[in-house]
Amino acid sequence: TVMNNTTVYYDGIDRRQSIGSSVFGSVYTKENIKNPGKFIVFSAWYAAKALEMDVSECALHRESSHKQRGRKRHGKLSGLYKGSTAFPQEVFWMQRYDAVLFDVDGTLIHSRPGIFNCFAYAFRKMGLDPDAIDCSRYLGPPLRWSFAQHFATDAEVEQAVEYYRVHYEEVGSHQCSLFPGVRQMMDTLKDAGLYMATATCKPVEVVTPILKEQGLFDYFDRIGGASMDESVDNKTDVIRLVLQDPRLAGKRILMVGDRQDDMQGAVNNQLPAA
Repeated sequence: TVMNNTTVYYDGIDRRQSIGSSVFGSVYTKENIKNPGKFIVFSAWYAAKALEMDVSECALHRESSHKQRGRKRHGKLSGLYKGSTAFPQEVFWMQRYDAVLFDVDGTLIHSRPGIFNCFAYAFRKMGLDPDAIDCSRYLGPPLRWSFAQHFATDAEVEQAVEYYRVHYEEVGSHQCSLFPGVRQMMDTLKDAGLYMATATCKPVEVVTPILKEQGLFDYFDRIGGASMDESVDNKTDVIRLVLQDPRLAGKRILMVGDRQDDMQGAVNNQLPAA
């Protein structure tokens, strides 16, 4: 899902449940226009198509062919709708940001195989048939919420979480890979001087070794994640915790993710999201 020169922002309301892969297009510093600065560019076409929504739901701007003179015009994408296969040309919107908060699973890292593996393992240990369960619903939401959809007592939920985490540490966490272009994107953002942090519902103790194994750990100024207990257990609370970092004071911040809870978490913290 790498496509240059387009961007889309969501309001976080009534978003579809899953894109299924990263919505990133390209992230870079643009230097051939007036007042060069830090710009983030995302793939509107792929994101909108994957979400199966009409692009009119998105806030999009089109830069004219006179961009070299610093002049812009605004407009809507046309011909982009559910089922569309035509990519609109020369449509993009660049916005300055000083900091980016990243979801991890499905945004930077393709972790679906390991997550599915561990849900299947935990459900089997708890006496359920994982083949009868749509585990795609649980890519992103907190583990306790996910297991609570199937088990009635807190004790059962905690036992399922424990089975999952043990198997994830031993097996699932190693079944991950970076999405194409992520490392180059991170290099560019780092070189441009942006503050970068994770904002994931994985506990910090769980996501840290994964980021180290995938070679991403050193890019981040802060590893933001959930707690092992229920005190910080959803995306809204994770983002709120990351925003307490004094280094973010006065910065223009963007939340980036691939799931409904990423968008809603950003809205709940008055952040734009992509």
